[in-house]
Amino acid sequence: MIVTLDDRNNKDWHSSKLNFIKDYKYNIAIENTLIDNYITEKIWDPISQSVLPIYYGNDCIYKYFPRNSFIDTNNYANFEELFDYISSLTEEDYLDRLNKCIETYNHIFESIDFNTEYFKLLDIIVGKIKAIVSK
Repeated sequence: MIVTLDDRNNKDWHSSKLNFIKDYKYNIAIENTLIDNYITEKIWDPISQSVLPIYYGNDCIYKYFPRNSFIDTNNYANFEELFDYISSLTEEDYLDRLNKCIETYNHIFESIDFNTEYFKLLDIIVGKIKAIVSK
């Protein structure tokens, strides 16, 4: 399969991404930055498609996920060690990890009112902009 970046220009690129990753066992999920509490769709998208993330991000992720759920690249000294681990992962261990991720995903998305959180975040942003403009 040839992958192109054209889908990024598609208004429905997110659905295209989800459709693309759903056929794989693993998805490499790399955060854009390592700032505390910065967790993006990169870990959530594969889980939503029952795909196990191979995640590179901040340790704050463990506020939400149990250890030994997703595959944390920070637990390996180098790529060879990481690849050796993935190659040796049994189907049972793979499913155990994936199920932990899915349980976390379901818990988070059932317990958070995203509309309320979105508007709280907007209020904070507007407040900061007003503070900057009024200086």
